Amino acid sequence: MLKGLFFLLFIQIVGSNLLSQNYTGIYRGYILVKTNNEIENKNIRFEFEMQINQHASNLIEGVTYTYRKNEYSAKAYFKGKIKNNTIAFDEFELVDLKKNSASDNCLMSCYGKIEFRKNITQFVGTFTSKNSTGLKKCSSGMVNLIKVEKSIFKEEKFLQKKDIKLKTKENDAFDKKRHFNKIEKKSREEIEDSTQKVNSILPKGNQLKKNILTLNKKFSSASLSTLLNKNLIKTDTIFLSEETINIDFFDNGIIDNDTISVYINGELFFDKVRITNKAKSFFYDFSKNDSILSILAVAHNLGEIPPNTSLLVINNPKFRKEIPVVVDNNTCLEIILQYKIPKVGIKRF
Repeated sequence: MLKGLFFLLFIQIVGSNLLSQNYTGIYRGYILVKTNNEIENKNIRFEFEMQINQHASNLIEGVTYTYRKNEYSAKAYFKGKIKNNTIAFDEFELVDLKKNSASDNCLMSCYGKIEFRKNITQFVGTFTSKNSTGLKKCSSGMVNLIKVEKSIFKEEKFLQKKDIKLKTKENDAFDKKRHFNKIEKKSREEIEDSTQKVNSILPKGNQLKKNILTLNKKFSSASLSTLLNKNLIKTDTIFLSEETINIDFFDNGIIDNDTISVYINGELFFDKVRITNKAKSFFYDFSKNDSILSILAVAHNLGEIPPNTSLLVINNPKFRKEIPVVVDNNTCLEIILQYKIPKVGIKRF
C-alpha cells in the first residue's frame, strides 16, 4: 500500500515537472537562406519572428513573420509538435504577403531544438520550403531565434490571454523584482569597474597604420569573458589557406542601432561601435603575425530589435565566408581563424 502511494506521488511530481515547461511565447532572430550561387557561396538573411501557442497535448500552433527590408514581408500560420525540447512545424497558410519579385509563394517546414542557457532560451534549427501547391521545392537554410518578451508585430490572442493570466503573479513579484534591480545595478557597476581595469591594462590604441593589423596576443578570450562577466560562446575553428584577409562587420538586416566592441587576439580593437550597412573593417596578414587569429564580439546593447546581431565577412580576392554574430547582455562570441600552409602537389613525369 505504502509503495503504491510513493509510486503515485513520484509520478505526480515528475509529471508536473514535465508539464511545467511551457514553450508558449515569442521567438525572434533570423533565417539564412541558401543560394544556388556556388561562386559567391552567399546566404541571404531574412529577419524572422515566431509566436508559439503550446497545448497540453504538446501540439503547437502559431504564426511566423518573415521580412527583409524593402524586399519581402509575410505572415504565415503553422501547426506542429514539440517533444523533448524538439520542435517540428509546417506552415499551412500564407497571409499579408508583400514582395518586389515574381518568385513563388512558399510555405516553410521547420525542425529544430530549444536550448536553455543562463537567462536565454534559444531555438536553433533548419528549414525547407515548397510552393503553395506543394509540388515545387523553394529554398532551405538555417534558423536562429531567441525568446523575447515583446513582439514588433501584432501579438496573437493566445499571448494576450497569457499576459492577463500572469498579471497577478507579476504584481506579487514586484517587490522581488525591485530588490533584484538594486542587485543588478550594483552588478553593472562592478562590471563597468572591471571593464575599466581591463582597458587600463590593455595597450592604448590599435597600434595600426591605415587600419593594418599587427598585434600580439595579450589576453585570452576566456579571461576577458570572465572579467566582463559574460558567458563565452565559441564557434568551430575556421581553417584558411590565404595569408592575407579582410574582415568586415556589417548589420545586413534592419539597421537597429546594435553596438558592439571587438577584441582581436585579446586587444580592444573596436570600442562600442555602431554596426550599420557600412563595414567596420580591418586587414590581417598571417605571415607577419600569429597563425591563429581570435575575434571576440561583445554586445553593449540589444539594439531596437533584440538580440544584438551582425554579420562578420572574411574575404580576399579568392575567398569569401560569412559568419552570423548573435550576442546579448549575458554572452560574448569568439571566432577563431587558423592559417594552414597549403599543400603543394608534386607531379611525376
